[in-house]
Amino acid sequence: MQLIPYSGYNLILTSSVIRRALAEIVNAITTAYFQRV
Repeated sequence: MQLIPYSGYNLILTSSVIRRALAEIVNAITTAYFQRV
């Protein structure tokens, strides 16, 4: 029964990391786009 909260916490942690990585990628893309223009 202890695996369920841990997996849920792990899922939240992973989604937070993915969201942060996506924000970094979008930021880099927009920066490169505005530098090109």
